[in-house]
Amino acid sequence: MKALFVHAHFDDYEFAAAGTFEMWRRRLGGDFRARLVICTDGAAGHHRMSREETARVRLAEQMESAKLAQCEVEPLRLPNGRPPREACLQVDSDLLAALWKAIRDFEPDYLFAPPMPSDSIAGLHVDHVAVAEAVRKVAYMINVPHAFTPEYPSDEGEPRPCKVPVILTAYDSYMFGANSFDLAVDVSAAFKLMVDMTWCHQSQVTEWLPWVGRHDMAVPKSREEWRATLEHRYAKRNRELGLGGEPMAEVFGVTAWGEIPTLEQLKTDLPNLITPPETEARLAKRLAPWRGGWALGPAGGAVFRLEDFIICFILPAACPRWIDSRVSSTPRPGRCSRGNRSRSAGCWSCTTFRSRGRMIFYTWPRVFSRRWRPGTGRSGSFLAATRRLGSGRCWTQWSGPSRIWS
Repeated sequence: MKALFVHAHFDDYEFAAAGTFEMWRRRLGGDFRARLVICTDGAAGHHRMSREETARVRLAEQMESAKLAQCEVEPLRLPNGRPPREACLQVDSDLLAALWKAIRDFEPDYLFAPPMPSDSIAGLHVDHVAVAEAVRKVAYMINVPHAFTPEYPSDEGEPRPCKVPVILTAYDSYMFGANSFDLAVDVSAAFKLMVDMTWCHQSQVTEWLPWVGRHDMAVPKSREEWRATLEHRYAKRNRELGLGGEPMAEVFGVTAWGEIPTLEQLKTDLPNLITPPETEARLAKRLAPWRGGWALGPAGGAVFRLEDFIICFILPAACPRWIDSRVSSTPRPGRCSRGNRSRSAGCWSCTTFRSRGRMIFYTWPRVFSRRWRPGTGRSGSFLAATRRLGSGRCWTQWSGPSRIWS
């Protein structure tokens, strides 16, 4: 198992995923390999030292922490050989090329990156957002062998396929109040190591972070004081995420940027998962259509198949009445949402509509039965009904619709 952590700064790993990587290492031993890719030079994160000294000190602190974690460290280098500049990281072809090469060289099973902000009023760090955007944009190109050969020429003859990792996003404290998660890992057993690793970053935890004032922390005078501060930070994070009663946790989001996992794969691979059942159910629901199926909930249910895709998307698009039937209220009994009289709760062309940017679907297995009737009241099979879509008739569901997803 290979895990790659890609982030902006030298201490981001310790505050986001160090506990999970340690639990992984304890479970797999020598079969686990971890690498950190740091995407900036670390030169801006101090108020007294010069940029050059800050960069040197922070790299040394990261290397000391990595020794405790037993993981590799790779400061990212652009095609010109220089590291990207901290505090003003921008997504351009050089950054994408450098990430592309770093990922392809390591070929991880899992890649961890910062999250993309979804709330316009949430706080953010420009470097974190740039790394998140860059990972998302370069993800498809991981298995494109000539995507960045102008920057990194290749002399290999026949290109070989490159493994595309599952890409997870880590918690970002700069987005406090706007974080969400799909997976939670109990890292309580690794907390002592996490304290030791973060304590390696003396220029940050005892100097810069208290001084800059954004992190609500006093200067810790000892390792024990820092342990109490870190415990407070994790308790605050748990409260933010609705995990107040859970042990110390690190949380992650599941993306479709890279390889799309199954829920079973995630539960097998990741260590010490304590994901709440309702969160796991939402994740299962989201993963299903990404992988070509449709899950109704934690109890299982129907699967969204190719024929169902045709029914819910292709046929409505071909029906003239569907074009202007995107309404925001549920059809009333006895009359469809467009005012067409019918015997049931709504016409077929009106049972798929947009509400606040989301598609609402009604029970689709019934379309394969003989319960469907045209607006004239005549009975007939689904195939007979589809042959008349072009006539502009309003098709009704005899047994009435019932919502399965929203």
